[in-house]
Amino acid sequence: MRMDTDYKLINFNIPLYLSNNLDSILGYKNMSRTSLLNLMISEWVRAETDNMEKDGLLNDLVTTIQNKNKVREDHKPTKKKQHQSDGWFQRNVSWEDSY
Repeated sequence: MRMDTDYKLINFNIPLYLSNNLDSILGYKNMSRTSLLNLMISEWVRAETDNMEKDGLLNDLVTTIQNKNKVREDHKPTKKKQHQSDGWFQRNVSWEDSY
């Protein structure tokens, strides 16, 4: 059983033309303003909650990838410095690294 405290009265301004159009359509559909607004708000809250969860999952994924990349960069092997006096043929350079 619902108590009177389970509800909250919300008032807001709406342009007259929009209110008139809304009332005409709601009268045709035999629907109240309250039921329409509750339905619309409920659908919006569900959609936004889903979007926030998806964003949270996406943010978690991006953070995980960034952390993995940071670990890889921290453990990147260092290359030996080549002396300039070494000839090209003496260096340990692969064909791919030469371009």
